[in-house]
Amino acid sequence: MKKRSVFSGILLLIFIALICLIMTVTFALLAGATDINLFDFRNLNFSNMIPVLIIGGIISCFIIGIAFLFLGRTIFFKVKDYIFETDNKDRSNEK
Repeated sequence: MKKRSVFSGILLLIFIALICLIMTVTFALLAGATDINLFDFRNLNFSNMIPVLIIGGIISCFIIGIAFLFLGRTIFFKVKDYIFETDNKDRSNEK
């Protein structure tokens, strides 16, 4: 298993969040700019944006949550290795 740095994981998480945000806003603006009603909400273009923003926000939360879980796993293993390493150094210094 390849060891990843925490810094690269944080950068990846920020990058994924920005891409999700940009794509959601772009799709919402494209849906709001259409003259066709995606859903029948009294012929308002802003109403086309609302479902896209909701669905895009939910999907973005899932994607960012999964990336955050992988980052948390990496941080957990780094902290665990650090604690065991310091514990072993303390035991070797006592003898």
